[in-house]
Amino acid sequence: EDLVEPVARTAEVQGLLHRPLEEFGKPVRDQIAFAIALHAPVPVVLFDHTATMGGGDFRASCLDRLVELRDAGKALVIATDRPKVALQVGTGAVIVRGKRADPVSVVDAAEFLLRDKGKGHKKRRSRDEDDEDEGGLEF
Repeated sequence: EDLVEPVARTAEVQGLLHRPLEEFGKPVRDQIAFAIALHAPVPVVLFDHTATMGGGDFRASCLDRLVELRDAGKALVIATDRPKVALQVGTGAVIVRGKRADPVSVVDAAEFLLRDKGKGHKKRRSRDEDDEDEGGLEF
């Protein structure tokens, strides 16, 4: 119960605590899940994909929050196909291909993701998600 207010504040749903979770859309539910993960008293936080962090502006602020957590000593494991996430949050990376996993630097991982973009079968992303990784990366 001590975590309700901090989680609501982080998820940006302070005035909506009286509503059932089912009434919220997926982006807001994702924001709540992200906020719970941030405030959970655990040593490691796992994210399957940064799209699970909610919608546009909220997702952008999530990366800053992840950097703060990382710098405070919390271990983060993030599966991503976004070079920006690897470069901004990562301190190490692993490229997984089939049963093979190769440890690499975050710069090598970002370069791999840029080269690999569009190859293989990938779920279609929204235009907003694609735009977030465009620009700003120079190698």
